[in-house]
This record gives sequence, C-alpha cells and structure tokens, in this order.
Amino acid sequence: MGILLLYSGASGADAMLATGLIGLGVGAEVDLIAYLIARYFGLRAFGEIYGYLFGLFCLGTAFGPLLMGIGQAVMGSYDPVLLLFAGCMLVACVLMLCVGGYPDLARAPQADSATPPAGRALSAPGASSIH
Repeated sequence: MGILLLYSGASGADAMLATGLIGLGVGAEVDLIAYLIARYFGLRAFGEIYGYLFGLFCLGTAFGPLLMGIGQAVMGSYDPVLLLFAGCMLVACVLMLCVGGYPDLARAPQADSATPPAGRALSAPGASSIH
C-alpha cells in the first residue's frame, strides 16, 4: 500500500503515511523470515537458513534505493521502478498464498543430529579442512 501511495504522487502527510506503511512492512518482513523458517524448517539449521535469507533481504534493501536512483536518472521518474516494486510485492503475496500448511516437524525423520548441515558440507570429500 505504501509503495502505491507514493506512486500516486502523495506529498506531505500522505507521503509520511506511505513511508510509515513501508517501514511497518519492512519490520514485519524481518520478523516473518525468522518465524516462517522456524515453523517450516525447524530449529536444527535455523541459523544457516536465516543467514542466507537475511543476506538476500539485505541485498534487496541495499539495491532498492540504487534502482530508484537509476530509474530517476535514466527515465526521469521514479514511477517505473515503483511499479516494478509493487509488482514484486504482488508476486510475493501470491507466493505466500501458495505456501502449504506447517509440516509436523516432530514426526519428521531425524538425520544425524550430531552434525549440523554446514558441518556435513565441510566434511565432504575434497572440502576444505579450515573451520
């Protein structure tokens, strides 16, 4: 909603409302990443999976303003990039609707619990022995 409000040419109090809505969305997104990882993948590899996804999140927040600046410089307007971001948000919302129910992690077969997934990758033949 905040992105579309900015796209509509909001100014003054409406622009402040739009940025507040975007801020709430970003804050909720960070919390949802952690919650959904725990529910869908469990806590065994939580840190590793969270690290990958939070890294992608950071890349998005780093390159978003850059894309806005490039869009303004090349096209003379923020509108095309705002529409791109709104489209990406729409795709993300549709994908979230397609996610199934939470798996029953208590009934899932447990692999070797002594070695975390990252440890297995490092102990594979030909892998580096630096830890």
